Amino acid sequence: MSDARTAAYFSLVACEESAGYTNIQLNHTIKRDDFDPRERALYTVLVYGVTERKISLDYQIYKLSGKDISKFQTSVLYLIRMGLYQLIYMDSIPDHAAVSTVMELAKKQVNPGARGLINAILREAQRKLKKEDGSYRLIAPDRSRDLCGYLSITYSVPRYLCKAWIKAYGEEKTESILKAFDKPAPITLRVNLLKTDRAALLSELADAGITALPSKHTKDGIILPDGGAISDIDALKSGKCFVQDDASRLCVEALGPREGETVFDLCACPGGKSFAAAIAMKNCGSVRSFDLHESKLSLITDGAERLGISIISARAADSTQPIPELFEAADRVLCDVPCSGFGTLAKKPDLRNKPADSIRDLPSLQLKILENGSKYVKKGGILVYSTCTLMPTENELNVTAFLTLHPEFSLITASTLFPDNGTDGFFFAKMQRL
Repeated sequence: MSDARTAAYFSLVACEESAGYTNIQLNHTIKRDDFDPRERALYTVLVYGVTERKISLDYQIYKLSGKDISKFQTSVLYLIRMGLYQLIYMDSIPDHAAVSTVMELAKKQVNPGARGLINAILREAQRKLKKEDGSYRLIAPDRSRDLCGYLSITYSVPRYLCKAWIKAYGEEKTESILKAFDKPAPITLRVNLLKTDRAALLSELADAGITALPSKHTKDGIILPDGGAISDIDALKSGKCFVQDDASRLCVEALGPREGETVFDLCACPGGKSFAAAIAMKNCGSVRSFDLHESKLSLITDGAERLGISIISARAADSTQPIPELFEAADRVLCDVPCSGFGTLAKKPDLRNKPADSIRDLPSLQLKILENGSKYVKKGGILVYSTCTLMPTENELNVTAFLTLHPEFSLITASTLFPDNGTDGFFFAKMQRL
């Protein structure tokens, strides 16, 4: 068993070198190492926190050292990041502990010259960033001269994202969005109305000592403001509910599935929207769930079984490729397309470090899926396009392009949901085939 800081260091380096996801690395390490609750909490905070604040931390390192940090070894860089993160963001850890524990780890991982550099930068941070009240400030570009730079470093998001959102939503709204992403995201449960109702489930959770509140956005949503280990919730195991953000539920409400209808859900895994559609249909009709990865289909089939849903069938399929025998076979089609995910930054820290070129080709892929999905809609049927991002190039511009190419569809409504209103950042457009 390793201590929390050592485990966090190795996890962060492993993610960097393999371009892996922190949640997968974290789950693997927690299962492998016998952490006590306190060590587990520290390990989790360090892995997620350093990942989330990488952009901010690297700017501090550059300003404090005056060096090109792209030339730093990965091992050295992560030791400095861990030390700075504890100094700046973890008030519960004394400065001496933040520095000494990193230096002890450095003795085992890097050479003496590198240890000198790490120590010098951490000491410089204490001298230049520590305020009179003991808290720390961030060095950031001047807001009046470089607003995008200021927001990028203050909230640890890519500059290109700040630029795109300021253009789309204005300066004030952009900062409101970024502030919302800096708050811990609550967990939202969706009540399985086939087995219970919201009042009964709220009572059951209260009896189990779980703080839960009714959602203000949906009639079958329950908010867990304190988060926690949801795997221990009996109602999840018994299929009385499943995890689903209110934004996704509102998207399914826009789809409007009814009893006896045929609904197609493209790019369906892990299946939450298929489940919500089947429940809205009172388990009467047909929900066909498609996903590119056959290995993930068990998420849908196992979930449906747990929830007591019998009308869902799952199939591996590339949603950019047409299936002619299914043309005009569905009353309603949901195209919840792969996207940049920038509406979920509070839940997925890795997304804050996405380079611009990694999302450049997404709009064309999304439009291709939407065009293909439209072939399955009956005349008079409904087509919904959705993403969990706030990028206009992936949202409104794609819908406009589709409607220009396909005058046989008309727009009924389009909605952008923002995190500062209490949901994930999300977009959906509801269209009808004429």
